[in-house]
Amino acid sequence: MVSVGAMLLELAALVALLNSLFSLITFPGDDPLTLQRLFGYVFAPLTWLMSIPWSEAQISGSLMGTKAALNELLVLLCKRRGFTPRCRARRSVKSAALSADEVLQ
Repeated sequence: MVSVGAMLLELAALVALLNSLFSLITFPGDDPLTLQRLFGYVFAPLTWLMSIPWSEAQISGSLMGTKAALNELLVLLCKRRGFTPRCRARRSVKSAALSADEVLQ
């Protein structure tokens, strides 16, 4: 359990370091460039294709990028624990379909 806390602390420190490095880059506008803003720019077209209005696409793209980064952290934790059955169920489409069938019955 200590390793999970240490990993979360490491992730927060890495995000803070990247945000500090990105703030050194000059960027037009008042807000500095951050990792979340960069996620917003990268994922904005994808969220627009998912029928989110373009005026809100950058915000939802930022949230989508943050979710993707946290999902990768979850996968890393599952790998470190040796792919427990609970982690396998999250990554397996077949077991997700079986779980959905059990819920419907």
